[in-house]
Amino acid sequence: LSGKTEVDISSGNGKITSGKFSNIPSKFKPLFVARVGFNSAGLKGYSEGDLEGGDLRYGIAISGFSERDGDEDDNTLSGGDVDYVIKWNGFALSGAWYYLKTDDNLNKTSLSNIGQHQQFSVLIAQVFQPAIRYASIGDDSDTIIQQELTLGMGYKIKKHDISWNNEIGFILDDNKFDTSNYQYISQLQLVF
Repeated sequence: LSGKTEVDISSGNGKITSGKFSNIPSKFKPLFVARVGFNSAGLKGYSEGDLEGGDLRYGIAISGFSERDGDEDDNTLSGGDVDYVIKWNGFALSGAWYYLKTDDNLNKTSLSNIGQHQQFSVLIAQVFQPAIRYASIGDDSDTIIQQELTLGMGYKIKKHDISWNNEIGFILDDNKFDTSNYQYISQLQLVF
């Protein structure tokens, strides 16, 4: 809400003389989303790593979204993914495949991308969790635009509640490591 207020400085009393809501969107651009999935018995949602341990558990899901030019700007957006997780006695494998398509009908351009990631980890002595992750992005002609390889180590002080996670990632360019293009990430996680 924004507007004008008049205040009597001798009494401190004031009144709003004009106003309007300023957070009402000027464009209507709904995004329609759908997701359906299945988790086997014993799988406690999607989390990376198998900190709970136990027998084989798995989950799979598919989702999609679409923005069909509700604001009439001649742009549309659609996409979706298929994702999964498999856990067994401290071992975890998870991944997803993605698709994204944008169309700019005014400028007659279109862009389609596909992507995927796969990650494997193992819990050692209920505390250490090394992981490896591979991800790639490509276009719809099966040309890989970018690849990334990430190595990680988690220190699980109190399972999901207190953990320190570190990773280093490398970009693969022309199927070779680009040693000038890497990142290191460190995260301390506290849940209460």
